[in-house]
Amino acid sequence: MITEKDLELIQKYLNRNYPVQRLKYNGKFKRAIIFDNGRTYLLSNKNDKPFLRKEMVSSIEIVFGFNSEEISNLISQYLKI
Repeated sequence: MITEKDLELIQKYLNRNYPVQRLKYNGKFKRAIIFDNGRTYLLSNKNDKPFLRKEMVSSIEIVFGFNSEEISNLISQYLKI
């Protein structure tokens, strides 16, 4: 069970480690998230969204120990999907 304090901690973790950035892509600025391994996910690209969500879920599962069902809604809110 995720408590309110857990939600705050996960939100802070996402904001610090995976901030939404603006990148220039094909001459236009796009919103994107860059992971530690150098992989860039564009938020406007529908093909990137499932992979982005999967990678964020696995990261939170490792750090916080929650299962993917509990944190799926939180990631949707963070990404505004």
